[in-house]
Amino acid sequence: GHGAILATPAPACTSRGAADSRVNGFHSRDGAGYRRSVLSAYVDILRRPGAFAMSSTGFLARFPMSMIGLGEVLLVSSQTGSYALAGALSAVGALANAVFGPMFGRAVDRFGQSRVLPLLVTGHVVFLLAFVVLVREDAPTWSLFVAVIFSGGMFPNLGAMTRARWAFMLAGDPPALRTAFALESVLDEVIYVLGPPLATVLAVSVVDWGALAAVGVLLVVGTVLFV
Repeated sequence: GHGAILATPAPACTSRGAADSRVNGFHSRDGAGYRRSVLSAYVDILRRPGAFAMSSTGFLARFPMSMIGLGEVLLVSSQTGSYALAGALSAVGALANAVFGPMFGRAVDRFGQSRVLPLLVTGHVVFLLAFVVLVREDAPTWSLFVAVIFSGGMFPNLGAMTRARWAFMLAGDPPALRTAFALESVLDEVIYVLGPPLATVLAVSVVDWGALAAVGVLLVVGTVLFV
């Protein structure tokens, strides 16, 4: 009698194991299906006419946003040995972008991306080049701050411009627009993961101004293709 009682739970354990297996299998299949549905949603919006070219060139053009601050720090610290000065210059450049960015954003809204963006990129690259030359020539500190204020202030917000194009392209289709914005957020994360290591390798292993040179090249090439 006792043996029968002790033996009774065994089938129940087997049953629970089978149930757990079915549940786990369901969740596994459900998760795979969810990932496929998300990816198919991204593919669907990128198949719209002009969408892939617009998103990919916008990605290329704004890739430098994760490299410029670190590139400035690595260049200045290499040339002057002062991380305090390097950090101050990088911070002032970022602050200038925060101050002047909204003003240039309004100019883009008023006159259009194709007219304002090339001017911003040209100005940024000119002052960025001036910044590199001034640092390497041991110019007065105040001149470095002037150059970084103008170069930072004129760095364009290409993420916002790309999203504005998505909003125009997908007007009247809110679900597709949400998917497009999610895609751009993913691309932003990719930029901030890959950009700093690339900047470090270029500035440390190649030449100290290499990261800032890459900033200028990527920005110019990406903008030409984007516009």
